[in-house]
Amino acid sequence: QTSDALQHTHNVILEEMNSFPEVTTRDPEIKLLMQNSNLQDWIVSNIIESESYVPPAEYINRISQNDPFGIQFDIWHIQTSVKYPDKGVYISDPSSLIEAGQSAKLSYNYYEQDQTMHLMHFPIGKNLAAMGLTIGTLLPHRGILVSGVNRHRYTLEHENNPWTWSRVKGCQLEDTGKHRDDISKSWGCYFQMLDSRPAPHRREGGESILPLLTTLENRMGFWANTIPGKLSAAYLISQSTWYSFQLNARTKRAVERRKANIPGWPLGENSVLASIHLRRGDVIGFNCTGAHRIGRKCTTLPEQITRLEKFTEFNVTHVYLACEDPLEILYARKLAPQYTWLSSSEIPSRRKMKPVTAGCKDVMEICLLNNLNAKSISHSRASRLKEEVDMFLLDIDIASQAKINIFEEKSCTSSTIFFLSYGRKGYIPPHSPSMYKYLQVCGGLPDTILHGDYKNPTEPHD
Repeated sequence: QTSDALQHTHNVILEEMNSFPEVTTRDPEIKLLMQNSNLQDWIVSNIIESESYVPPAEYINRISQNDPFGIQFDIWHIQTSVKYPDKGVYISDPSSLIEAGQSAKLSYNYYEQDQTMHLMHFPIGKNLAAMGLTIGTLLPHRGILVSGVNRHRYTLEHENNPWTWSRVKGCQLEDTGKHRDDISKSWGCYFQMLDSRPAPHRREGGESILPLLTTLENRMGFWANTIPGKLSAAYLISQSTWYSFQLNARTKRAVERRKANIPGWPLGENSVLASIHLRRGDVIGFNCTGAHRIGRKCTTLPEQITRLEKFTEFNVTHVYLACEDPLEILYARKLAPQYTWLSSSEIPSRRKMKPVTAGCKDVMEICLLNNLNAKSISHSRASRLKEEVDMFLLDIDIASQAKINIFEEKSCTSSTIFFLSYGRKGYIPPHSPSMYKYLQVCGGLPDTILHGDYKNPTEPHD
């Protein structure tokens, strides 16, 4: 956009905010966006079709003062109430989705069926993205975590083993290979359970927006790509991702302990934090060299810094680099010394880590399956696995706190950071590239959920 056109779009939304003071001081942003038809062109050009979402800094400063709790209480009420119908979310049963390599066909009677989510051997970034996506698209139904029989398309003999990431000491290490999976020790190994936790804060005096988002029209918008459908889908998924991500006490202590060891953390009161996600480690080498995961996109650090420079109006002072390669943080300081760079890769214990799948050139899921099965997993490997998960949770926790998010395209980890950032803030965070345009859909749902031709609704596809 030209500077004149950009200023015009900025003025449009700022004028609309001034016209609705009762909305912008009490209600979440989603209500402003969905109920104000005057903003439709702005939404299309700046959120849905844009390469990057670069709102006015003044707008973000104002909308960030709103109540950030969104529909957390509503989700909690649904998850803990017997009034809502149950829908099974199978934590270790992908059979109806990928057996024989075929995706399940989803149709408009999706809400009348149980939804299967595959969490068995996929990388944990995809697990978290799938959890938020599935729970969010089930609303207002209740998503119940269920242990199921795992029928991985590559090794059908491994049935009902514990969730991969729970094969650690204190959770289900000793149960590996015994054909059982205890939900409270699998998802509960790191996170609070969906249906047994204290009630979150409830917005006082505010009308619940859940009925607005889950009407039949907006529910069909998941598939039909209407503008309200796109907006409601992203908001519901962000809120359910934030709800699902709540760490249990043990994991929270471990993450906070590691966070305290990051050089430069915590930040000063006047600091402005941005985050950059780089796909590296077990996918590709430093600066996108030595690729050994075919089909996975890699973005160089210079490319990501160029994206960050679109947000100069926000006066960023610090950048958190979500990346396990310590060479990248050194490279970042040479490329952009105007920022103070931080990364968990500089924590001494992480410098010595090698990914559990290091040295394996096969498909990621196969590497996880082979390295963490009953015959090969050891206490030392289980300790590395636990450390790897804690560091990953630390990265996405800090990255999602940042005011501005820079992502990798087609990355489930970036998708998770986006939805966590949106969910914990309650408003769409400034970000690049646009997650409404380049979102990696994780968990078996079709790409038409958030993008596609919203002017010409299409039928669901495989």
